[in-house]
Parts: sequence; C-alpha cells; structure tokens
Amino acid sequence: MYGSGNSSNGGPQFTGGPPRSNQQILKFYDSVAGECQYYNYDDILGFQKGSGNFTIFFKGARDVNAKDSVLITVTGSTITITESIELILNAPLYLTVHKSDTAIIEIVSDVAGNSIRGEFSTARITYGTCCSGGGGDTYTLEASAKAGSNVPLLLDAASGSDSTVNLTEGTNITLTRNSATQVTIDASVPNVYHQINNHNLFITSWDMRDPYLFPTLENRGAGFYTGTPVGSIVNPAAYPSDDAFKFQNNLERATTAWDRVSWYTLSMANMTAAAIAALGTGGQLKTVLYRYSPSAGDSTFNYTRQILGDVDFNTTANRVQTNAQTNNITLLVGDLFFIGYEYTVTAGSASGTITNLRLQTTGRFWKS
Repeated sequence: MYGSGNSSNGGPQFTGGPPRSNQQILKFYDSVAGECQYYNYDDILGFQKGSGNFTIFFKGARDVNAKDSVLITVTGSTITITESIELILNAPLYLTVHKSDTAIIEIVSDVAGNSIRGEFSTARITYGTCCSGGGGDTYTLEASAKAGSNVPLLLDAASGSDSTVNLTEGTNITLTRNSATQVTIDASVPNVYHQINNHNLFITSWDMRDPYLFPTLENRGAGFYTGTPVGSIVNPAAYPSDDAFKFQNNLERATTAWDRVSWYTLSMANMTAAAIAALGTGGQLKTVLYRYSPSAGDSTFNYTRQILGDVDFNTTANRVQTNAQTNNITLLVGDLFFIGYEYTVTAGSASGTITNLRLQTTGRFWKS
C-alpha cells in the first residue's frame, strides 16, 4: 500500500511494493468451439500483432508444459492493434477499463455487449501439445527408387523444399527398395573359417634334372619333412596312389569350398639368388598348389597344378628370405590338396643342383 513520510527528516516516501495484478482471470469465448476458456493473467507468455487481429500466448490450459494461442479478431477502426494489446496488459491494473467488478475480465464474452471492447468480435483458441516444437515443417518420409548403391530417403515437405538422405551400401551390405515404405538390408557375413596346410622342408641336394619337389615326412618318422623329387618317370598329374598314402603326410582334405589362399614362405640355401637363377634360362623356384578330386575307381591321384608364385632367395647364401602372396583358387569340398614346388625355366632345360635347401611354407585356405 502507499504510505507517507516527512521529506524534511529524510524518511521514505512510500512503504510496501509496487501494485500487483491480484490474480485476474481472462475469459475468452470461442464461437467456433462454442465454449469459454479461462486463463490466469499471470500465465500470459506474450503477444503477436497481426493484420486486423492479434494473438495472445498462454501457458497451456490443458497441458501445463504446452503453449496455447488465442487469436482475437478486431473489427472497426476505433482501436488499433497496439492499443488492443496495451488494453489487455493494463486491464488488471485499472479495473475501470472492464465492465465487471469481479476478478474475471471478459476479453471476448459469450454474452453480447459484455466483451471488454465491442471491437473484439471473435476469439479462436488453439490448444498446444507438449514438446510439439511449436510447429514447423511437416514431412512425408518415403524410399525412392534405388540409384547405384544408394536408396534415397525422400523427406517430402508439405510446404517448402524437399530433402533427401541416402542410405548407402557398405562392405557386405546390400540394400533393396521393396516399396516407398520398406527397405530391406541384407548383411553377407564373410566366412571367417580357414584351413591350414604347412610344412618344414630340408633337402641336401636337389638335381634340377627332376624339376618337381614334394614335401614328405622323414622316413624314420622323426616328425619333420624332407624334399622328395617325384622322378622324371612319374608325372605329378598321375601320382601313384601307394606313394601318396605313404609319403604325402601334408595332404589335406578341403573341409569346405575354398576360393582363396594366402601363402607365406621362408627360404634358405647354400646358394645365392643369382646362382639358383643361373641353373636354367629364366630359372625360378615356384610354389605350386596340387589338387585332386577323388572319384571311385581311381588307381592314381590325378592332380592338377596351379602355380601360386615365386620363391625368392637372398643375395647372400644361407640368409633367410621371406615371400608372401594371396591367390584365387578353386577347391571343392572333399578335394585333396597340398603345396609343393617346381623349378621352371623360360627356355631349354635346367641343370645342376640346389644344395642344402630349406623351406618353410604355410598356406591359409579361406573363402572370400
């Protein structure tokens, strides 16, 4: 409340705080809905001016976490939109501006002539919803036709510009656009299984008149491998079955259909790389995959051969040289296979020997 004091003695001129709204209630009649809605004056959030109208924003009457809007249409030219807004701002402070002596201020009344101003002809109330974001663009989401490795997702705006986001195929992922509302994602998981074929080989003297070299278990059964030339009479494509069962201890049976091999070799010899190459024109030691598909009634192991790559030697004798390579192959389930060696030349025949040859080879067979 207001108070007085004696200014000559320096006392205060007022006691108490500024005037308050006294919790006035604002009433709006929505003629379209045919109902009244009441808002606390202190729940006003703000105003928005329009052309021949203005909007009042309130804390939600139906959802306290939402925002309602009340659009008031102003007819005639006796009051401006700015004056209309200021009238509502001042109404709780100056009771003479509205006709009711109660706490309810009838901004737009359901009784003719009771509105705070006759120019306030209609009110239209829009109730907010929590977390609706206050409006914005509305989109329809649909999958467009596949283009290359992409399935475009079209955000079709109800108004304004459309947007597109691409779903893109990755490694071992296939996208299929079934319809505008469905996309299938297929994952092809690589086969992580593999099969190993390996051996350690040592041969004191390999005569190049016999170009083929197979790793076999040492005859005394000591558990290590020794190089055994096949012999010029025996073609590796028709290896005697008895010898295969007796000597080919590194023979493997394919447990699944492999199509790739990664092989790794350590090589040493008493001879330099240049000396080994000089045993024939274009002389080179090769790593070879031998494969046989058993059939009932076979009398020999009918191998096919696939050269996998070169085995290199160090420029200094008796020094380790490493080799590694990956090849495409074809092995069916149940095929017999192993890794062997062959000395090849580009012209003529090889002659001479490789002495104290040491090889360690590991082949990892797998499916891509």
